Amino acid sequence: MDNEIDIELLDLIRSCENIIKRSRRDISVPKGNGRIMHAISENDGVSQAELAELLDIRPQSLTRVLLQLEEDGYIERKRSSSDGRALSVFITEKGADYHKMLRENRKERAHRIFSSLTGEEKGSLAKALRKVITENTKEDKA
Repeated sequence: MDNEIDIELLDLIRSCENIIKRSRRDISVPKGNGRIMHAISENDGVSQAELAELLDIRPQSLTRVLLQLEEDGYIERKRSSSDGRALSVFITEKGADYHKMLRENRKERAHRIFSSLTGEEKGSLAKALRKVITENTKEDKA
């Protein structure tokens, strides 16, 4: 019986993932930009290597996204004063405005998706998902 509920949970989470993906269709923001912009905003001046580790993204993949964000004027990359080989990433004023817009959009989407749940149900779901993530992250790092 436990096996069946485990499979149902996987299916339900996959369905939720699809709902979240579909909710992005009405916005023209490249996937991952919000997460990256949030990390830069919270860690202004972070090195590219540290940012890749923080986001658990391959450095090569991150570099491509950062190049585009820099071209668009959302970030600025500068050589580190302590290590001339390393690049530090800074958010620009335009980037801060972009990040704010992304956050507002995310809040609206989250509200739309979870509006059928009570506050207590949202808390219980968040607690259960954090537990699953914590336990599985431990296994990944072991």
